[in-house]
Amino acid sequence: MLPLLAPSAPFAVWSYAVQPLAEALEELRSTHTAVNLSLHEPWLRQHQVLPGRTHPTMTTQAGAGGYVLSGNYMPPWARSGKRGGGGADEG
Repeated sequence: MLPLLAPSAPFAVWSYAVQPLAEALEELRSTHTAVNLSLHEPWLRQHQVLPGRTHPTMTTQAGAGGYVLSGNYMPPWARSGKRGGGGADEG
């Protein structure tokens, strides 16, 4: 998927299981293929708010659950620090 993205394009990948995303996160970090990496669980718990008593709504449903891996793609040529295009320091 990443080679199809433009340089610095944001991406997000969702999975029920954390392990595949944790492995992908480690690979992206070790190869410096992405920046601004984040792995989180976007879980929201609704609360019941009444005068003098606030507590989570009790349900047996787990909701969607899952985990999200996100970041910005950096292709190898963009990581080299080389720029083209007529800068002032070019001769």
